[in-house]
Amino acid sequence: MNWAVATFGAGSATWVAVASVKMPLVALPLCLAAILMWELSYDLGKEAVTRTNMIYNQFEFDGFFSTSLQKNGSALEFDTEVERQIRFKSQTRSIMSSDASSQNTVISSLFATTVELNTIIGRINEVITVINTIPFTSISLIDEFGIPSEPQLVNLEITQDIFNLMSFDVAGNNLILSDVSFEGGFLKLTLTISDDKGVDEFLEASITYTLQDDTNNLNGSFPVKVYNIPRAQEIEIVSGNHQTGVQGTQLSEALIVVVKDREGNVVSGEKVNFKIKEGNGSLSQESTITDANGNAQTKWTLGDNTELQTVEAMLIDDQDNVIDTVFFSATSTDACLDNAPPTLKSLSYTCKKNINDPPNQITSYLYVDFINENENDNF
Repeated sequence: MNWAVATFGAGSATWVAVASVKMPLVALPLCLAAILMWELSYDLGKEAVTRTNMIYNQFEFDGFFSTSLQKNGSALEFDTEVERQIRFKSQTRSIMSSDASSQNTVISSLFATTVELNTIIGRINEVITVINTIPFTSISLIDEFGIPSEPQLVNLEITQDIFNLMSFDVAGNNLILSDVSFEGGFLKLTLTISDDKGVDEFLEASITYTLQDDTNNLNGSFPVKVYNIPRAQEIEIVSGNHQTGVQGTQLSEALIVVVKDREGNVVSGEKVNFKIKEGNGSLSQESTITDANGNAQTKWTLGDNTELQTVEAMLIDDQDNVIDTVFFSATSTDACLDNAPPTLKSLSYTCKKNINDPPNQITSYLYVDFINENENDNF
């Protein structure tokens, strides 16, 4: 639209300028009017050139350029399901003379119109040259539109308007581009491994993008590496720690743990292994799966030693790797001491003649005092 208005204005300016030569008495005011009309046309034309000049040469994503799939053999790293912010810039270039053969209609129109405008500028400059023969008259000639042979490169921060022109996708198996957005100069991407079974550590792929507007039809990609971070991240003790019991007997409380993800939410269906670490006790189950509340539990029978006894609870991934660990401890007491018979503390004997006793009858009393050494009680 600006090109059309600019061309019309410039044509009108040329007519006024040529008319001024044919009417010498009003040559100066008519020529000034022609120049004013041209300046307006020139400004509109310059704005159109500026818009058309926004040719995207390449994009930069945290130092990775879209024109190169690799950079020192590395890639942008992601954790599955975790959003990453990427500094997003672009390098633009101006229109250059070699773009004259472009198949883009806007760019080809720019070159065609530039030729027309420069022809008009030449006609106006001819008129200005004639006008300048009038005494005390000095009007500057108008510069032609010039298109450089070498591009002028400009680094540009991406804006929301530019982002809205773009589309993104992931090129790789077993990966989903689950979220893409833009905020404050940052591209925000979330990549998700759709099926983490069989993924030992990470997947490699690339993010592809396209940008289309009136003068651009650009596409490119940059490499990514997505790590398989297990959904379950930590295991915590719920209850059953620091109990005391008799050696060789089962503790009264079960050992209960809870499994959580990185946001602190409980996770069901995760594998938890229990293992005796110290002492020679036994467990009711050594491997179990977390329930709907994220809990897993086992019962612990203490070993026959009276030293500190411990059990390790381990969160296990699909490849039987340990993700996180907690430890339970218990103190056992000596079974013999716990069940020892009372010990004789003292023994005394007394004979008494009671008033109500029949003749020749004497009542004897035996006093026995025991102590329970385990509990230190007298009875």
